[in-house]
Amino acid sequence: MARMVPLVFGAVGAFMTTFYMFRLIFLTFFGAPQDEAKYAHAHESPALMTIPLMVLAGFAILGGGTLNPLPENELLWFNQIVQQPESAAALGLGLHVESHEHIEHALHWAHYKALVISLLAIGLGFILAKKMYLDRSVSTAAVTARFGPMHRIISNKWYFDDAYNNGVVANLKRFTRLCAWFDRTIVDGIVNAAGLVVRFLAFLTMLFDNTIVDGAVNFWRWFTRTLSGITRLIQTGNVRDYLTMTFISILILTYYLA
Repeated sequence: MARMVPLVFGAVGAFMTTFYMFRLIFLTFFGAPQDEAKYAHAHESPALMTIPLMVLAGFAILGGGTLNPLPENELLWFNQIVQQPESAAALGLGLHVESHEHIEHALHWAHYKALVISLLAIGLGFILAKKMYLDRSVSTAAVTARFGPMHRIISNKWYFDDAYNNGVVANLKRFTRLCAWFDRTIVDGIVNAAGLVVRFLAFLTMLFDNTIVDGAVNFWRWFTRTLSGITRLIQTGNVRDYLTMTFISILILTYYLA
């Protein structure tokens, strides 16, 4: 039973691939346009894109498709490079020719079974897509209602986007908002507080300089100018003034010392 799992997965994959590819083809190139405004502006791609696509399609059909031009000839250079693998155990034990023929027959029969199952899966995918999106004989609404839970899961892409947005993106946004708040409040707050402290200290320094330092300098300047002005009044250069000032000074000293 376990050996059938790869075959089942491959068949389901072939069915789903055929279904959604023909669904895309039928909805795009068949039937009435669903949006006339967009349909009126639709146009074919330029030759710069269509020609390479045609070349690739030709290589895909001739190189790997059903129209493979390479014959089944062991002398062909490609077949010499890519050889069919053989059983190492069978070669090591030196089994009889009948055993080798039996193994080769079993391999070919396995290929035939895989081919038939793949073609059936592809055919079912094509038929279902044609009936749902070209013939409209099978209602998509009825299928959606019949497989409601599965349809919701698939249409929501298995909720991977929701889980990613809610689990990763939302938490990342919260973290970025936290970082922005930390930057605005803490980092910018420290910088702004440091700026306020420096400005306040600069204001105090300016106030001390203008009031104390400049005040002391201005006071001594005023005191010196005033004293020099008074002293200049005494220094007249007249001998009689000097004798008069000397006599007055003697009288003042005599009065205070008497």
